[in-house]
Amino acid sequence: MTEEENQNVTVNDFLAQNVKQPETKEVKFDRFNSPFKIKAINTKELNQLQKDCSTTKRDRRTGQVMKNTDQEMLNNKMVQKALLVPDLTNEELQNSYGTIGDPMGTLNSMLLAGEYADLVQEIQEVSGFESADEMVDDVKK
Repeated sequence: MTEEENQNVTVNDFLAQNVKQPETKEVKFDRFNSPFKIKAINTKELNQLQKDCSTTKRDRRTGQVMKNTDQEMLNNKMVQKALLVPDLTNEELQNSYGTIGDPMGTLNSMLLAGEYADLVQEIQEVSGFESADEMVDDVKK
């Protein structure tokens, strides 16, 4: 940014009420009549999810503290946080998949493995992470 452009920037540009609302996106899978609807996850939410999915362990021999994040659990929690439609807590939906009281079980029963991976990728992209294809394109430049 040039010095002149910096002079035109004010704190008002960054106030919460002046910031665009997080993006939502529809993700369509051919097997379903309607699209899934997801929302972006902000940094504060992601940090809390990572904390919830991490454990720390001290190596008795070296004294070093190791942090381990359960990636599968993190993906599941990200999907639960970001998924707006369908409502995985809906009793009728859970009944139809035989997953009463288990929202993630419902989603896991609904989606094929590749569909689930695509949904996670879409959530990451709508939340501001680059897709693998975009990263490869950036490296090629």
